[in-house]
Amino acid sequence: MILTGSDIQEAVEQRRISIEPFDPASVQPASYDLHVGPEGYSSSQKDSVVSLERSHLLVLAPGDFGMVITNERLKLDTWHVGRFGLRSSLARKGLIAAVGPQIDPGFDGRLIVGLVNLSPHPIPLSYLDDFLTVEFHILQHEAEPYAGPYQRRDRITANDLQHFIGGQGMVYSEVVSSLATLNRTVGALQGSVKILLWVVGVAMAMLSIAVTIALVRG
Repeated sequence: MILTGSDIQEAVEQRRISIEPFDPASVQPASYDLHVGPEGYSSSQKDSVVSLERSHLLVLAPGDFGMVITNERLKLDTWHVGRFGLRSSLARKGLIAAVGPQIDPGFDGRLIVGLVNLSPHPIPLSYLDDFLTVEFHILQHEAEPYAGPYQRRDRITANDLQHFIGGQGMVYSEVVSSLATLNRTVGALQGSVKILLWVVGVAMAMLSIAVTIALVRG
């Protein structure tokens, strides 16, 4: 069963679900909005995690893969599970979230969310923007608590970025940029070739005229 907004508030009051910090304004009819937290990462800015508390902004370039940690820390008892996704306002801009299937019963920590910008335009994310929505389900039977590697995580770690830090290849955003540059270069070359062909054509025409005049006079 999916919890309604009033069910979520009741579960929080009874400490069956913990959301810290909790904001009643973020309670929706059957979900709760989560916000951009203190850390982020963009693959176009290799090897560095951005402190959004200081910069207040993370910009994902076209083709960028990014990571954002939620401002809220969640803690679920063993009777509840969460499912979350990107807010539709961001999805309509071309952003997609690369996330796992659910928040397991017994989970305790912040969510680390992968994001991909599939649009041709940069997409900014500001500190404390609402960017995810999570719905909570109550189980028919109590489950074993989650005990995986993301338990009690409060920050983005080097392990999360191991496929990006120190890599020698281009990330997708760099491929997009390189292709755009190549397209402009080819366009410029095509223009130069057209001009060259025009000059050669004019020269050949003038030579033909000169030869014709010489033959006539001869």
